[in-house]
Amino acid sequence: MKQFSQSTTTRHSEPLKLLLAVSLVSLAFQTQPRKLDATAVYQLAKPALVLITAKTTTGETKQGSGVILSADGLIATNHHVMSGAVSAQVKLANGDLYEDVTLVDTDERKDLALLKIRAANLPTVQLADSESLQVGQTIFVLGAPFGLEGSLSQGLVSSIRPGAEIQSKLRGFRVIQFTAPISPGNSGGPLLDEWGKVVGLAFANLPEGQNLNLAIPSNYLSALVNAPSGASHPLTKMSAPSTPAAEITPAAALSSAKTICIWVVSGSPVFKTEVTNKLNKWGKLKIVSSPDDADLILRIAQTGRFNMNTGAGNQATALLMQRESGQELWGTTKGGTWSMRGWSEAWVARAIADEFIKFYKSIAAPSAKK
Repeated sequence: MKQFSQSTTTRHSEPLKLLLAVSLVSLAFQTQPRKLDATAVYQLAKPALVLITAKTTTGETKQGSGVILSADGLIATNHHVMSGAVSAQVKLANGDLYEDVTLVDTDERKDLALLKIRAANLPTVQLADSESLQVGQTIFVLGAPFGLEGSLSQGLVSSIRPGAEIQSKLRGFRVIQFTAPISPGNSGGPLLDEWGKVVGLAFANLPEGQNLNLAIPSNYLSALVNAPSGASHPLTKMSAPSTPAAEITPAAALSSAKTICIWVVSGSPVFKTEVTNKLNKWGKLKIVSSPDDADLILRIAQTGRFNMNTGAGNQATALLMQRESGQELWGTTKGGTWSMRGWSEAWVARAIADEFIKFYKSIAAPSAKK
């Protein structure tokens, strides 16, 4: 009877143990935060995104992105956005402008900066532990590429690597390599995980590659937030001009330009190679690799690829912009159905370059023509 009693007890306790284990697993899953899709991440984080405009000692105006970390107005951005700034303005996602801006702290080597505006009850985002970030994980970038506020892009974490592997001046700390597209103006914008938390700040890309973009891990930012140096100082007000600035004419923009960046935002690297070769042979403008160093930016996007089944051909759209003002000066689309001409990517690129040179000669001052 004793043995039977033990056996009976065992038979009844096993299902109870199994039920308890299942309940604990279910509870563990319930306590895990649910991943958000791109729309939900955007809706969560966009209210905390800001556009920063800074004016330097040389009179240069720079724009970048930032993200609100505290309800009383602490904002994170890149050091290079604020480098040399004597005045600054912060624009919130709801359109509110703040002209009393304090530079709280910077870390030049890691390209981080903290700003403070006098505000209350602002929307914020949380900093995540960047050590938990995994290669292959989905991420999102919010920012203002070329001044286009509230822009979202999506990609993957490509690697988390020592910065020195990319450039010697990045030695001594790690960077996040990711594929979400960024452009000038994204600097300082948040890199977000699938829970809408900040895992890094976008700060650079490698224009020679395809979607080789970099962010500073959030843990470095957390260290700056938790242990500021105390070297904060207010910047002067940068009030909006009383009258709108007159748009620069294409003739004035082209005549004063000395440098141009060929910026292929999507498509084959053949476009950059062929356009660069054409413009170098022409010799009127110096080709530079970084948009930040250029007077003009020729933005190229491949909009069609050869497809024998559909009859589609290689096609690309080009947009010429003046970097400082962000003003669009000219645009063209080349390529089309392969059945008519059999356009290759190289042919389309050369056609864009020829069209740009023709436009330059027709618009620029006579003394600048060649």
